[in-house]
Amino acid sequence: MANSGGGRILVGVTDDGVPSGTDVTKLLSVDLADVVNKIRGFTDVNFAALTIRSRDYSGTKVAEISIQAAPMPLVFGKPGNYTDGNGKPQCAFRQGMMYVRHGPKSEPATSDDLRSLIEQHIDRQRKTILSNLRQVIEAPANAVVTVAAPAGNTAAPVAAVTPDGSAMPVRLVDTTTARDAILLDVNTTHPFRQKEVVDTINRHFSGSIRFTTNDNLAVRKLHKIDVQTKFCYRPKFGSCQYSTAYVEWVIERISSDTNFLSDLRRSYHDLIVTNNQQRKNPSSPGITKSTPPSP
Repeated sequence: MANSGGGRILVGVTDDGVPSGTDVTKLLSVDLADVVNKIRGFTDVNFAALTIRSRDYSGTKVAEISIQAAPMPLVFGKPGNYTDGNGKPQCAFRQGMMYVRHGPKSEPATSDDLRSLIEQHIDRQRKTILSNLRQVIEAPANAVVTVAAPAGNTAAPVAAVTPDGSAMPVRLVDTTTARDAILLDVNTTHPFRQKEVVDTINRHFSGSIRFTTNDNLAVRKLHKIDVQTKFCYRPKFGSCQYSTAYVEWVIERISSDTNFLSDLRRSYHDLIVTNNQQRKNPSSPGITKSTPPSP
């Protein structure tokens, strides 16, 4: 799936889309670090763009494994040998093989698959180059564009970003030999407007729940999302922008707690009623409410 643009696996559901009743508790308790180590052991690549989360499916708790696209194809560096239930040695895959998705099946990559993957990689690089070039072209007439290595250091500048795209803390110093750190583009770290947040969440649940703009406002107010830069960015002019982490957090809360939305709506309604009462009668103490814990 990583070699074919990513995808999702539902554990606890039959091929016909019916809950199988399988207990997924053990899978949900798996440490993702162990999974990443397993992948590295067979591919020599630290591929960590996957998550395992609980999901409510037709009233049944199932496990969802979400896999993102790999930036470069993953190839097995050693064979996947194991012993079956009868004690006989088996081989799941051989060294040097690369698998891709062909419809519902995972099969060894063909020449056409390799050609397609190469073209996709070239297209991504082309878009990156054109994006950088566009910034230079659109720069003001008096702007000066400089490309230089840090003083006294021939190594490439270090970006203040981890391989998964999230920011990491840096320390600002005035030493001339210190490595540079780049400022992340907020349109990349927080790509969602409210409409995209609502559409993405509803698309994830495929109609089993309905998340509204009012629900998003309730999450912002009750969970103090606006002050959490990991989740929300508030430009000086314009509406809030939300991160992928925020969308995933909301999806995880709805999936793990069937009462999350109903409790959210009730609490937000009570909050509005309290605020309205206090505006009409400022001397009234109003209703004391406890604020839900921040994520």
